[in-house]
Amino acid sequence: MAEAAGGPRSSRVPVSTYRLQLRDSFGFEQAAAQADYLAALGVTHAYLSPILQANPGSPHGYDVVDHSRISTDLGGEDAFRAMVEAFHRNHLGVVVDVVPNHMARPTPESLNSQLWSVLYQGRRSPYAHWFDVDWDAQDGRLLMPILGGPVEKCLDDLIIDTALRNPGYPGHPGHSGAVLRYFDHVLPLRDGVADLPLGVLLAQQHYRLADWHGRRPSSTGGGFSTSTRSSRSGSRIPTCSTPPTRCCCG
Repeated sequence: MAEAAGGPRSSRVPVSTYRLQLRDSFGFEQAAAQADYLAALGVTHAYLSPILQANPGSPHGYDVVDHSRISTDLGGEDAFRAMVEAFHRNHLGVVVDVVPNHMARPTPESLNSQLWSVLYQGRRSPYAHWFDVDWDAQDGRLLMPILGGPVEKCLDDLIIDTALRNPGYPGHPGHSGAVLRYFDHVLPLRDGVADLPLGVLLAQQHYRLADWHGRRPSSTGGGFSTSTRSSRSGSRIPTCSTPPTRCCCG
């Protein structure tokens, strides 16, 4: 992603900021329309809430699913660049809340291609080091507390979907096999296990399903390092092999 052009204040340290909370109903175009007002207030920089691709319909943008893309829900990259130019024309810099330390565990999970890769390949995933996972705590598996009760009481709601042979999820060329469905959740299955009895099949995965009720990160181990929000996963900032974004607004 190319760097956005710098403006008159692009090299200045922010002195005063005005925070704009972006959402699908107040995206980059609407933010750009506030440039005159912010300039009249005398602030030096507009401070934006997260601008990267988040869960569809996210009201805050902190539940990022793709650190490599500017949010299409907010207008996409072209609208983002036009907004930055509008701020610069009004002698305003831009500060962006990038949020590199966690990602969303979306529903369906396929919306997060890095997470999907880890669920499918486990420790062998090229993105395994992105996430703060204690693999040893669950014998090499990732704890996924998404069930509404103990596993044995949820078996009837777990569906092995073999019809979707090529799901066509963007960014998931390595998986074209069966998936495991639990209501709105969709999880990849390891190759060659779809015909196994359900209990055996579950034991063969790189993740372990568990009851979400009362789960805390420190209670069982092996899950993501995260807050009490079960839909977010902790990311390792220093070991992320691909920078979340190279967009420098100024």
